[in-house]
Amino acid sequence: MKKAKKNLNIIIASLYCIWATAGEYQRPVRDGNVITHEIIGNMRTSTSSNDANNVLAMGVNGLSLDFMLPVYPPRTNAAQTAEQLAKISDGQYPFLELILNVLNAYFQEAQATEMEDGDGVTFSVAWQAGTVIPGAVELAPKFGNAVPLNVFIQVYFIEGGTNSQDVKISVDGQLMPFQSVRLGRAAVLERDVFAGETVSKSFASSTALSVDADFPSSNNPATGSALSYLLVGEPNTAHFVNVQWGKGLEKLYFMIYNTVQTSATGIAVAGVSASLIEVGGNGEMYNLPQDFKTVRFTFTDSQTQTLTFTLAEEKQTFIAGVGAVKRSGAQTVKLTAQSFEYDEENDNYNVNMVVDGQVTVTNASAPFTVI
Repeated sequence: MKKAKKNLNIIIASLYCIWATAGEYQRPVRDGNVITHEIIGNMRTSTSSNDANNVLAMGVNGLSLDFMLPVYPPRTNAAQTAEQLAKISDGQYPFLELILNVLNAYFQEAQATEMEDGDGVTFSVAWQAGTVIPGAVELAPKFGNAVPLNVFIQVYFIEGGTNSQDVKISVDGQLMPFQSVRLGRAAVLERDVFAGETVSKSFASSTALSVDADFPSSNNPATGSALSYLLVGEPNTAHFVNVQWGKGLEKLYFMIYNTVQTSATGIAVAGVSASLIEVGGNGEMYNLPQDFKTVRFTFTDSQTQTLTFTLAEEKQTFIAGVGAVKRSGAQTVKLTAQSFEYDEENDNYNVNMVVDGQVTVTNASAPFTVI
């Protein structure tokens, strides 16, 4: 990995050379007034656990990444002042702090990727690391005055697996910063004993989806919507919930909060547990977030089978009997009996489309108003 930092007219380009198990020390290389100084890192396995699965190769490895970092900045050009080249400034080692900040920024977030082994088998690989731990300044052979640095890394791997980093839940377009999430679908069962049998059998008349998530309490908008439901208690406030599972499965749902619970202990970060359930029916039945809009199409009867219109930009939409779908451009929607709502006052039928924000609709096959 390469990082560059500009400070006080100094350009320090640090090249990190990571060796696995063992490597060879490379002396700094000078090209005119520019010196390339490699910071040597040694990667070694401290713990290893492979799951005894007879179908998939999977497990977790604990890695230790060690650096020997000089406490003075390498010379980069002849124009640097004595102050810029000083080893200590205001009681600190500025070069050491600079590199520590670069390393901590790199390992601050967990990362995931896919890799292939020598046989072409694809593995999902993810890793997370702690803060860089510096040692004491010491005089080391070949390195001179240097500080040892250490980073502990946990690497998870599974053959052809789905990593949690590839599971994303968003509420009204805002990613939920969950620590754990559980998606469930339960069947509503009807039991009966069929003719000539003595053992009851079951038939699933319907199913219900729920999304349960645990996440830290923060200023994230998804957290705010859950806390608003908890503290205000306004029922049937609908939200668009987009679920992405891995890289191939993505679905949009129209949902409401079912239960929200919080926890706060000592000086730990307060937590939120929220459960969302899918809802149906006409969009007018639900309370909507303030920035949502409803497009109301008007018909003289409920026999129309299709509705056409054009959206100027992509929007999350919900129509009863049709479901929640991301739409943009020219649209043709197949309507169902559930889509229509009878308006007794005006003796006509309405089809309500809930949209996540300001919307521009053109070329509609029925008169409409934006509410």
